Amino acid sequence: MSNNNIETKGDTTMNIKTSIKPPMESCPPNPGYSLPVLKTPYTKLNLALGSLGGFRRGELVAVVSDKYNYREGLVNDIYMGLALVNKPAMIDDSKIPVVIDISFGESAKPYQEKMLFRYQELTGDTTSLDYHLLHHRGYRYFSYLVSDASLYKLSDLISYICGVEASGHEIHLLTIGDLSTISRLDRIGNTLSLSEILRRMRYFFDERGCTVVTSLPIDESIKSHTFDDTEHKLKEVS
Repeated sequence: MSNNNIETKGDTTMNIKTSIKPPMESCPPNPGYSLPVLKTPYTKLNLALGSLGGFRRGELVAVVSDKYNYREGLVNDIYMGLALVNKPAMIDDSKIPVVIDISFGESAKPYQEKMLFRYQELTGDTTSLDYHLLHHRGYRYFSYLVSDASLYKLSDLISYICGVEASGHEIHLLTIGDLSTISRLDRIGNTLSLSEILRRMRYFFDERGCTVVTSLPIDESIKSHTFDDTEHKLKEVS
């Protein structure tokens, strides 16, 4: 892990030391299931999430909308605002709590400026000028910048997460860019569908009690679809 907690990656040459298990009918017990939910920095969004008032630990959440509709901005705000409204509830008290953002196609300086601006907007604090010092309530912020999403595989993500865990960290939240843009190849060269990638991610992160928030574009076919029953429109879209 780099000193400034920002890593960059331009290729996918990595030693994979873990296997990705296929999806199962039932996941193993989620160690974070009984822990407090993770609230977002938006009160009304928490209310919209129902009686829980936040994201369950281990949940996989997709923010879906058209491009330029603050889709990625909302994901960034959830990442930057997590420590402002949550205290770390640990599965393993010997670990260090961390939140991680994985971004595609961004260079370090513009990324840092963007995240610092989001922090200042959320808090009103314009005195914090160093992105690397933004740690709150015991949480540490890690960022991982991938220059070309089309070369980034699910196995690369799993390897990175396992490396963070092995360094003594407990990951409470992972935010990640548009997963529809990453490579569909698995570690042995088979092609995966996006739904299969999401299923494997849900299994992997659920058993760790790590919440994942990503952004996805609306399928073009949805826009031209005629809904006969508006009451069940959300179910049809999903």
